[in-house]
Amino acid sequence: MLVNELLDQEVEVYGLDNIQDDEKFERYALVARNADFHFSEDDYNEIDFKSIYDFSSNDVLCDYFSEKINKTSILIDDRIDMNKKYIVKFLASLLAYSQLPSSIHINGEEQHGIHLIKYD
Repeated sequence: MLVNELLDQEVEVYGLDNIQDDEKFERYALVARNADFHFSEDDYNEIDFKSIYDFSSNDVLCDYFSEKINKTSILIDDRIDMNKKYIVKFLASLLAYSQLPSSIHINGEEQHGIHLIKYD
């Protein structure tokens, strides 16, 4: 969903992954038709990007890096059921920030809202 959101905003996206199963391959095939999507199995430390969403950690939703932001960890309160669409919109909006705290904890009480608690 995040890749599709970024592509809809005409952001060039690079997917970096070592595909291990057919299901994941099929998901990449859905977005690979877009000319702004590129796939590689390289490590992102080897490539120069403006922004990176790293979903490889099991402890956080993702880590976000950009040219101006060293690392921001995005955490989600697992006690709530939040609409994925709103989380994706928030993650895509990170591209507009030039400064973020070291971590952001997303929590909320309703399906149509994301309440953010930012802390360092």
